[in-house]
Amino acid sequence: VFLFLLGMGINIHSDYILYQLRKPGELTYRIPQ
Repeated sequence: VFLFLLGMGINIHSDYILYQLRKPGELTYRIPQ
């Protein structure tokens, strides 16, 4: 469970960083899964 939450936290953190780098018009940008 801890590793799952840790991975989820890393994913959310990465999404937050990419969100900050993203331009306002690029709302449709998605990370390839």
